Parts: sequence; C-alpha cells; structure tokens
Amino acid sequence: MASDDDEVDDYRNTLPENSILEDYRIKRVLGAGGFGLTYLARDLREDPESPSRNVAIKEYLPFEIATRMPDGVQVGILSEADRDDFMFGLEKFEREARTLARFKHPNIVEVRRFFRANGTAYIVMKYERGVDFESVIESPDMMFEEDLRAILKPLLEGLGAVHSQGFLHRDIKPSNIYIRKDDLTPVLLDFGAARAALKTKSQKMTALVTPGYAPFEQYSSDGNNGPWSDLYGLGAVLYAAVTKDRPREATERMAALVKGKKDPQIPAAERGKGHFSEDLLVAIDWALKVPEQDRPQTVDEFKDALGF
Repeated sequence: MASDDDEVDDYRNTLPENSILEDYRIKRVLGAGGFGLTYLARDLREDPESPSRNVAIKEYLPFEIATRMPDGVQVGILSEADRDDFMFGLEKFEREARTLARFKHPNIVEVRRFFRANGTAYIVMKYERGVDFESVIESPDMMFEEDLRAILKPLLEGLGAVHSQGFLHRDIKPSNIYIRKDDLTPVLLDFGAARAALKTKSQKMTALVTPGYAPFEQYSSDGNNGPWSDLYGLGAVLYAAVTKDRPREATERMAALVKGKKDPQIPAAERGKGHFSEDLLVAIDWALKVPEQDRPQTVDEFKDALGF
C-alpha cells in the first residue's frame, strides 16, 4: 500500500487505469509480485467525500502460469497444462481471503470482500495511508527501543490472533508491515499462505522466500512451518531495525552450522549492546535461531521473553 502522492512505477500486465471492476474504479497500481497485482481503487458506492472510498484490491495473477489477455482485462492461463495449478492457486487465494475476512483486528489488514471476475479472483481491502516499515528502517535515524516496542506489541497481538485460528502469515518482512499515517500504529499486510500453497503444487512457481527474513524450513516444500516460522520473520525484522542491516540468509547460516562452523550472523545482543535492552536483544536472537525447535514456539512465549 502507499499514499496517494507516491511515485508511480512502470508496471506491466495491469488493468487499465479508470477501468471499472464490479463496484470499483481502478486508479493505479500499488504493487506487483509473482502472485499478482495490488491496485488503488475507488468504491463507487461510497460518498465521494468518505475516507473509506479508497480501497486496495489484490488481483490473483500468477505470472509464471497466467497472463493478461489481449483485451487488456481478462486473465488467461499460459497453457492448458497449467489449468489445474491456476485453479488450485485461485481456490487457495479465495480461502485466504475468507480466513482474513473473519479477523476484525486493528493490526491485521481488513478484508472487506472478495469476488471472481475477468477469469480470476480479487480481494478488496481497506486502504491504509502511511509508510512501510522498510522505509523506517532505511532512515538514517536510530530507532529508540520505546518506539520499537510500541510497534512490536500490537503486531504480536495481531499475529497471535491469526495463529489462534491455525493460520500463518508466511512472509513477514519490513515491507509487509505498514505504519499508519494518522496514529503510527502498525498493520500486517500481504499474507503469503496462498502463494506458499501454490508453490507446493506447481513446479513453475518460484519459492516464497525473502532472503534474510525467511526461516530455513520455508526453503523446502515439506518444511515444518508453524508459528515459529512467523516469529523468525518478525525476529529478522527486529534485527534489521536495531542493526540497520538485513540478517544473513538462513540457508547460509544452516550450511555453516552443519559444517561445525560459527554462525556467520553477528548476534543482536552484540550488535545492539548499549543501545537496546538485553531482554530485547536476547529475544531477537532467540527468534532467529536456525533450527525451528530452538525458537519460541508461540507468540505468548515470545511476548514473555520481551516482558509484554
């Protein structure tokens, strides 16, 4: 998501600006990935002055197996051999939307509705004005622990609510955490469960991993993913916040450990000493343990370590 005055990128394969999609008018593209596109749109049913008129709409368009048709609107599969994979992913996309729509938590992206159109599916979400946490981390200003904890606590509350329903985020990273402009509260965006499911079905889909933020088990289609996997991602976000550096990739760290070598990642307890509390730094290093069984297994365990 982005603010209205953000610079527009040169995205391709998108719905045309000002095109009508059900009850919405497409304004522009907010972002794109291998699984689809996200648009800023206006709800034509809302009063023009209503702040809720702007929405974010995510379109299911896995580019490795599907494409925009010549009419510029419809979505089609690249080959008949991809049809089963496309439909499998579409159903997972809708299931994810259905699950997220049940959550009414202030720190989880609000899903308003989902529907099928143009040969694919769409998720309509509340549009959040603000900046992503990646921009905050990249700022030259050092974060204060008080500010970091003010963001972390509500994120953990939201993540705990998600986990309580047996659901995982699977793609926690700074760019998927948004800081609202009006009250500086965080919201967790862009869940990756549907993408992860499609990757296990289709060999054409690239793995859902963000180097430095993805846990080791996420590199394998049969990895043992659980709440501890999301906590690794959150620990990596915190590591980046306190060190201003992206953590080392989990595969690199595991390779060193298997060979009996020292973990190439310098612990947060060492990098942040003197600037942040020992409790916070030790908790970050715990969440970033490479073997999943060595990490906190639940949000509550992690909260206890942080003193929340």
